[in-house]
Amino acid sequence: MTGPYADYVEDVGQGIAVQSGLATRPDAFEVTLLNSSVNNAFAVPGAMSMSRASWSA
Repeated sequence: MTGPYADYVEDVGQGIAVQSGLATRPDAFEVTLLNSSVNNAFAVPGAMSMSRASWSA
């Protein structure tokens, strides 16, 4: 998903990854906002994804 919400979620997620020590720099951790109406979020080493439904809930 692209747009201002996706950019915001990516910026916040990458900032949290750096502050928590999960990443050494923002671009080392991938954050994705999925265009799905299903409320869901998941993480794997080096990445986190969140659905549009989770964001708007």
